[in-house]
Amino acid sequence: MPPSPRDPLLAVTTNTGTTSLWNSENGLKFRDIAQRQYINDNTYIAFSPDGSRMTVETGKDQTKIFEVQTGKDMITIQRVPDEGGVSDAVYSPDGQFIALNTLSKTTVYEAANGIAMGTFPRFDGLPAFSNDGSMVAVISSTSTVDVYPVKGRIFQRDESDALWSIIKPEPVLADVRFGTRFVGSARDSVVIGGIKNKGDAPFTIRSIRIDGTLNTEFAVLSTPQRTLAPGEQIDIEYSFQPQQEGERAAAISLETDIGTMRSRITGRAIAPSLSLNVKNVDFGSISVGRTKSFAPSRFLRNASRTPITITGMTVIGPNASSFAVQFPGSFTLAPGEWREIPMSFSPTVEGRLSTLAEVTYKESQEPLQFTMSGKGGEERFTLVDPTTFRSVMLPTAVIPPVGTITTGVYDVVGITAGYVPHKNVMIIAGGALPLPNRWFGATGYNASLSYAYSLGVKTGFVINDKLVVGGGYQIGQSSYDQDYSEPVESRIVFNAFYATAGYGDDDSRLNAYLGYGFKHHMTAYEGDFMADATIVGLAYDKRLSEHWKICGEAFFMRTMTFVPITITARYFEKNFALEVGFTVIGIPASGAAAASFPLVPMLTWVQRW
Repeated sequence: MPPSPRDPLLAVTTNTGTTSLWNSENGLKFRDIAQRQYINDNTYIAFSPDGSRMTVETGKDQTKIFEVQTGKDMITIQRVPDEGGVSDAVYSPDGQFIALNTLSKTTVYEAANGIAMGTFPRFDGLPAFSNDGSMVAVISSTSTVDVYPVKGRIFQRDESDALWSIIKPEPVLADVRFGTRFVGSARDSVVIGGIKNKGDAPFTIRSIRIDGTLNTEFAVLSTPQRTLAPGEQIDIEYSFQPQQEGERAAAISLETDIGTMRSRITGRAIAPSLSLNVKNVDFGSISVGRTKSFAPSRFLRNASRTPITITGMTVIGPNASSFAVQFPGSFTLAPGEWREIPMSFSPTVEGRLSTLAEVTYKESQEPLQFTMSGKGGEERFTLVDPTTFRSVMLPTAVIPPVGTITTGVYDVVGITAGYVPHKNVMIIAGGALPLPNRWFGATGYNASLSYAYSLGVKTGFVINDKLVVGGGYQIGQSSYDQDYSEPVESRIVFNAFYATAGYGDDDSRLNAYLGYGFKHHMTAYEGDFMADATIVGLAYDKRLSEHWKICGEAFFMRTMTFVPITITARYFEKNFALEVGFTVIGIPASGAAAASFPLVPMLTWVQRW
């Protein structure tokens, strides 16, 4: 409950977090000064030596200086978090500086603007200023007191060379506020009339600099050394490149032939909260006058913990007339949410074209920028292969749009189906129909019935515009039964896990696979046994024209008797693909003999609904 050094006022902080001033002569409340954000914050109150101002804790790592008579909030000091927070505040005798104590350090601020002038190690006790405020003493150990100079003393003087009138220059140095910037980003700003002479005599600018503990985050880009006549002003350019989050502040010191002027330069820094999955969108080549659209589902993401409101999307240029971004109007992104951004390329001239686009949002003055590029002239392909969720038979990490249903037929007897319930998940089912081969002329020991089925799920994640990764799990069963014998000759129950990655785009993509299968064999004559096996695979497809691709696929599982290599020609339209080719089965493996006929036909039909 400290008293004012000048007025009959007592400062009182209650258990509700409210700091008030009370008249000590009549016991009446003079005014409420502040309400702390957290009631359990440290409590410290300090009056300036002349009693005109008081300093209190108002929030987490926040100190404010108020004008006593009006209750006006004059200065806010947003401190760097420190263990234990601030426990004491001490003014210098002249009131120019205030020292704030934490458990391990003392930081001296300029009381006129809240600029940090220096931070000094502390062990115990309160700091003490010299009478003129130029030095500060801090207890640094049980037996040591360190004395430090307080930098940046302000001095001014008036001069008169007239006998009957006083004429004087009056420099005015404008405060600078940069607003909100991302940590690590740099922004320049020109302050119109940054230095003015409001007096009736000239003064000479010698230098202008940035002082304070955060002086490296601000810079003066124009350093005029000139004389300002009465009424004259000049513009000053500054820059701000914050290195940490939070309020950042320093002092602008203007050295003139009549003294030093001091002003405040401030800004707020935040961590980047909006991110782009693709920084450069390349549309490829299309003919002049045609349009190619692109709408990646995972393009814009809210990387923060709070909602973000998108306020605009603009194509800035150059070549702005050849590109477009479809902005649906303001919308809010929830934390972690992705959003697709439809965009298009319509070249107006031949040659390489590019432009800069930006996304603005309410929470920051710093727009998020990305580039779009393309070539007008020789046209590349615009039709998208609708079946890139598989190579030929193996699944890839590509996931079709949510709600998609797929079906496929392989060599008449093999069937597949799929459904996409989530942008990163696809359910897959398939198998071989139980058709007896005697229907096709087999007799005696060669007559048999085979079938297989499986069910599983795969995932896929877009890493960038070229790379997709994923994996999956499949469970199933196969059976082989010869007609001449009573028991079923072989039944295999399997569980398979696999990972897959693809690199490329719709015109050319390489896919790789690695998995492991747990196989339980149940046989009529050899009994039950396990034959687990590693699975590896590689696939590639290459666009030849608007509707045609050449595709290749090879895979191997340790217990297989041959290495199948499939080569097909794929014809596709918007929602289906037809493949014709062959599979080489003449490469023996696992100690087996080579097949008598090394090639079997491959005919597939895959439809996306």
